[in-house]
Amino acid sequence: MWRMLAAGILYSASAWGQAAKPPSAKSVSSLERQRISVDRQMHAIRENYPPPFAGSGGNMVASASPPDCPPISAAEVKPIIDREATRQKMDARLVQAVVEAESAYSPCAVSPVGAMGLMQLMPATAESLQVSDPYDPNQNITAGTQYLKQMLERYGGDIAKALAAYNAGPTRVDAAGGVPSIPETQEYVRKIMGKITPPRPVE
Repeated sequence: MWRMLAAGILYSASAWGQAAKPPSAKSVSSLERQRISVDRQMHAIRENYPPPFAGSGGNMVASASPPDCPPISAAEVKPIIDREATRQKMDARLVQAVVEAESAYSPCAVSPVGAMGLMQLMPATAESLQVSDPYDPNQNITAGTQYLKQMLERYGGDIAKALAAYNAGPTRVDAAGGVPSIPETQEYVRKIMGKITPPRPVE
C-alpha cells in the first residue's frame, strides 16, 4: 500500500495505473539490480493498492487503515542507506540499525501514533522535510537520515541522546538532560548502540 499527499490535490486511481514500469535488470550492475528490485516491488504495490494517505487542511496524516505490504530485504535498501549516510557524513551502520529497530524493513509500517515507513517518520517531520510519499524507501530513508543527523548535531554528536530524541522526541531528552527514563526509549537506545559499538575484548 502506498500513500501520497499534496495539499488541495486529489490523485485519481488512474494516475497510479499510468506509473511507468521499472526498467529491465538485464546487463546492469549488481547495485543497479538491487535498485530495480526495490522499484519493481513499489510499482507492484502501487498497482494493487489505492494510495492510503489522508490529508486535511494541508497537513500530512496517516489514514485510519494502515497499509500492508511485505518487508523488503536489508540488501535491497542498503544502497539507499549507504548513499544517504555518505551524504550526511554518518556511519551507515547507525542508519541501518535505526531502520531495523523502527520498522524491521517494512516500508508500509505505521505505528499506533502515526509514524510511517522504514524510519517511522512522524507526519509533521515528514512534512517539514518535504516528503510527499513516506512509504517510498528512497524518500523515507533520505528524510529519516537527515532528521537523525539533525539530532546528532543538536546533541554535539552524542549518539545515545540523538537516538533517544529520534525515538521519544528532543523535548523529552532536553527535559531529562539525557536519555529519558522511558523503558521503551532506554531499550531502543541500548539495542541500537549494541549493534554499532564494537564488542569489548574479554579480559
